[in-house]
Amino acid sequence: MTLLPDFYKKHLKRELGRAKLQRRLSKTKKGSKNRANLRNKLALKHLKVSRQRKDFAVKTARCVVQSNDLVAYVDASLARVPLGLSGVPQARLEGAEYGKE
Repeated sequence: MTLLPDFYKKHLKRELGRAKLQRRLSKTKKGSKNRANLRNKLALKHLKVSRQRKDFAVKTARCVVQSNDLVAYVDASLARVPLGLSGVPQARLEGAEYGKE
């Protein structure tokens, strides 16, 4: 489990600034130049956070790949498992009998 990245800790402190911009934006008149300027400022803040998150994810994934010989990804959602006649996913029906000891 990874600890919170440094950018996230700093972002939590600056979150109030984003919220303040959001409140100011909501109070401006639609179509005004001030609203457009505030929208751009707010968009830049959101863009910065999204880029930081993506950068952290890429760096973490790269670290995992470089530190291991083999990395396997399995999509184990039960929605993709076909159901048997009894309504139980077929993966459970294979092998040992399901529900019996």
